[in-house]
Amino acid sequence: MKRYLLIVSAAVLLAISGSAQTAFNTIYSFQGGADGQAPNGVIVGKDGGLYGTTYRGGSPDCTNEDTWTQPCGTIFELTSAGTAWKNNVLYAFEGADGGAFPDGLLVFDGSGTLYGTTYIEGRVEYGNGAVFTLAPPLTAGGTWTETVIYVFGKHPRPQYGYDPFIPISGVLLGPNGRLFGVTHYDYWTEYESKGGAI
Repeated sequence: MKRYLLIVSAAVLLAISGSAQTAFNTIYSFQGGADGQAPNGVIVGKDGGLYGTTYRGGSPDCTNEDTWTQPCGTIFELTSAGTAWKNNVLYAFEGADGGAFPDGLLVFDGSGTLYGTTYIEGRVEYGNGAVFTLAPPLTAGGTWTETVIYVFGKHPRPQYGYDPFIPISGVLLGPNGRLFGVTHYDYWTEYESKGGAI
């Protein structure tokens, strides 16, 4: 079974010599099961924890109803426990309406809610990715709540086939709570797909 490492790099400046040395330390090794597999990177929370997604892994299996059945990603928090780091899975994706295979970094808003994207699913009809939120529990130790807030899929104008789809790299949080992101494709018809979109 493949293992995926989360590696932190720290630069230590030596004041006497004026030279710099870089040391790499593995702080957590994903086992590829319920803890997730193939991490997409992390952001630092106000509490000092590291928050991120894994593209695969998690529990239970999720499905798109006809082509695959497998674990399809997690949202996790890594917290420091002395010299060790602990992985706490905040949410395991289940496919279909909840999205599957998160891709890219997360972002926090002022209330502590996380935002991100999934590569596929978020199904309404032909779901091709989704934007989701993960709201923190109302009480410490409670359950985080995932909500899909936008699904990339069928375009309202049939002559264009589908609207921009397959989001990549997560989202950025702009002024007034507006979200900005990138999609892999601009639009798709029976005959062609084009470019990408921001």
